[in-house]
Amino acid sequence: MNATPFVYGKVADNENFTDREKDLNYLTNNFNGLINTIIISPRRWGKTSLVNKTVDEFAKNSGYIVCKIDIFPEN
Repeated sequence: MNATPFVYGKVADNENFTDREKDLNYLTNNFNGLINTIIISPRRWGKTSLVNKTVDEFAKNSGYIVCKIDIFPEN
């Protein structure tokens, strides 16, 4: 049985978050430029993981206080 290196069904963070440097930089630049951004992709493609990682790094490096609100209901 081959184990996949990816985490499914939960937010990927720390060592489980990988290969999104271009997306992280793009989103961070939008935050810095006060650009409203909508991320659209199919379910389970890592949108939440990307936003969480970007927000955490942005808050740490910028000194801003960031508020994350998830308005999608849990099932």
